[in-house]
Amino acid sequence: MKVQNWLMALGLILIIPARPGGAAGLAGMEVKSQSGVVYLNGGIGDEQQEAIKAIRDEYNLQLTFAARQSGEFLSNVHLIIRSAAGLQFLEEKDMGPIFLARLANGSYVVIATYAGQTQTRTITVDKSRIRELYFYW
Repeated sequence: MKVQNWLMALGLILIIPARPGGAAGLAGMEVKSQSGVVYLNGGIGDEQQEAIKAIRDEYNLQLTFAARQSGEFLSNVHLIIRSAAGLQFLEEKDMGPIFLARLANGSYVVIATYAGQTQTRTITVDKSRIRELYFYW
């Protein structure tokens, strides 16, 4: 009887679909955290883009990096996110093409550098909706 229960439980575990935010549903991307900021970076290929669409509502900031002329996605972006008061929450290299973050309510300065060219934007986020910023070089 115990073996049957164990096999039944194993069968249930095997047929439960992976949550989009789970490791199997992230198409090789990894959810990370830095200074209290939970974030995900990726979007290379259709599989990663679909995974991002499935979980984007769990975040309140989406950054997209692309080439101005062609519209092609860009990666290798150096990204810094600071509070409006100047407290740095995140610094990462090699970001893009799509970056999602879960930030506390407030105003932030987003600094993105690609190929030596820096763009700075200020944005106010809250937990009720996702805000999007697009950076073009």
